[in-house]
Amino acid sequence: MLLNLLHLPVVSKSFWKGVAVMRTFNSPFRKELEDFLSLRQASLSKSAYAHDCHYLADFDTFSARYTNENSVSETLINNWIHTLNGKSSSIANEVIVIRIFMKYLNSIGIIAYDKIV
Repeated sequence: MLLNLLHLPVVSKSFWKGVAVMRTFNSPFRKELEDFLSLRQASLSKSAYAHDCHYLADFDTFSARYTNENSVSETLINNWIHTLNGKSSSIANEVIVIRIFMKYLNSIGIIAYDKIV
């Protein structure tokens, strides 16, 4: 019996300025999240990268629970936004990171709603 590798979570251990960062993604976007974070790691401070990892892990958890599709609909984004709580500046930062990820998905040919306000 062959394993279906498309449904295995992506687990990666990377090092950022000497600190081990472990993440596991389970959504249909797990590979794209890993690739996106690799790109972000090269240009962000340790703190900003850690925030990106956290925001993207939360989005991955939500996506894994609510979609099996390899595209991001406006409905999925709106439902995710309704789960956010905290200070408005924190929510804004999280939305910005996810919007950048949506633009990344579009740039690699995956349909993703990126008109997040």
